[in-house]
Amino acid sequence: MSNELLDDLSKLDFLEEKLKEPISVGGLLRSTAFFFDFITIIVLGAIVGVFTIVLGFMIPEVISSLVNKLLYLSLLLLYYPVLESSRLQASIGKFVVSIKVVDEKGERLSFARAFGRLLSTGIACVPLFIGIMMIGLTDKKGMNDMMSDTYVVMNNKTS
Repeated sequence: MSNELLDDLSKLDFLEEKLKEPISVGGLLRSTAFFFDFITIIVLGAIVGVFTIVLGFMIPEVISSLVNKLLYLSLLLLYYPVLESSRLQASIGKFVVSIKVVDEKGERLSFARAFGRLLSTGIACVPLFIGIMMIGLTDKKGMNDMMSDTYVVMNNKTS
């Protein structure tokens, strides 16, 4: 009889673990954050463009063109991973709408995991954005969140 009681209690442990799992936010907040990120990336890209135009007056055009391409590529590949693995745990857009990216324990992502999340976002976009549309069809997790085992949650910190 005591074994049956212990078995029943072990079922409660499973339920407690499910309660600790972060709850992802929906597509509307994520879309709003993406809008702000898009604007931010355009502004940063314009700054890179102006920098390389000025650089073009000082060095050969071939080299300034190469620098321009490398800076744009760096901007696109590092924007999300650097910010989401920082103390903010969010890109500029996510910060504006008070959401952040966390791992399964609710903690900050490492740079490698944040970079993997960016790569998985690219994979999720390939077949007609189906992996992104999953946010509205599943438990508010896109394919990129599932592949990187991350959550986009409300930022309840009041600084």
